[in-house]
Amino acid sequence: MAERGKWDRRVWPQEIAEFVKKNASDNVTIKHMQEMIFNQFGAEYTYEQMKGYYHRNRIPFKPNYRGNILLTDEQAEYLISIIPGLRSDEIVKKMNEQFGLDLTIGQIRTWKKNHKVPSGYDARFRKGHESRTKGAKWDDFMSPDAQKNSLQTCFKKGNVPKNKVPVGTVSRRGEYLWIKVRDNCGPKNFMLYHRYIWEKANGPVPDGYKLFFLDGNPFNCKLENLKLVKESVMVIANQKYGTTSDPEINEMILNAAQLKLAVASAMKKKERMKDHERIQGWNSHTGP
Repeated sequence: MAERGKWDRRVWPQEIAEFVKKNASDNVTIKHMQEMIFNQFGAEYTYEQMKGYYHRNRIPFKPNYRGNILLTDEQAEYLISIIPGLRSDEIVKKMNEQFGLDLTIGQIRTWKKNHKVPSGYDARFRKGHESRTKGAKWDDFMSPDAQKNSLQTCFKKGNVPKNKVPVGTVSRRGEYLWIKVRDNCGPKNFMLYHRYIWEKANGPVPDGYKLFFLDGNPFNCKLENLKLVKESVMVIANQKYGTTSDPEINEMILNAAQLKLAVASAMKKKERMKDHERIQGWNSHTGP
């Protein structure tokens, strides 16, 4: 056997690279390959260097379970064979019965995560699934102490959440102001405050339209600061020109966007008319 000595670990000579590719397989661990390289060439590489070289060149290798504190090679291979389709508690039971161990669910889950072994178990509820407590009373599945503890955290009749606010409350959420308009309707309890102000004065916002803040400030929800604009016009205004904090300039931006949209629409209409005329002319020449 060659004596261990200094070796330039940054270099992978061609003969060593070819030796690794030739002898590597799913049945050879990286540690075994380290010994083979040293015996053949007298070269030393760390486990991390070997593993990095394997991954960069997509070379197969056998996972190195040797030295694993939790499981032996035999136990690890058996575990991998029974994992698909089983829950962690079922795997623990089988492992403990097979090898006389005292493994826990947490140990098995950690082992699978560390070794990147998917469970293959689908824990989603199936159609028609019924809870094991359906139709049961507390006495059927809870002890008196558990019932007492649960009652302490249950909502009492007439309970009012601490964060409940009265109808009419205006609050900031993200980039806009919202107002509470009703109770007991979940997310529909609130609506955008500027939309509320507009609809209170002018009725519902028509489909295909948005409200534009003339001064660019989404927190200024005064009626005179809101302008009803087509969605297509607002898109062009934002994409082509942007907005400012000056209402007069923003009005000009909207007018420019509307003009650009009108020009594009007129050009499309003109192109369609030309296409129609060409088709009519072609039909007149090729008619019966």
